[in-house]
Amino acid sequence: MQLSLPHILVPFLVAAALQTVQGSRVATMLIAPSFLMPLFP
Repeated sequence: MQLSLPHILVPFLVAAALQTVQGSRVATMLIAPSFLMPLFP
């Protein structure tokens, strides 16, 4: 899948979406990296 976004924005957008849904910054800080770790070598 090709994204037209710069690669640095993908984790930021995932964390922002999770923050919006979840509401807790501590939970976002713990959950977002677990979603994103499989994407990076």
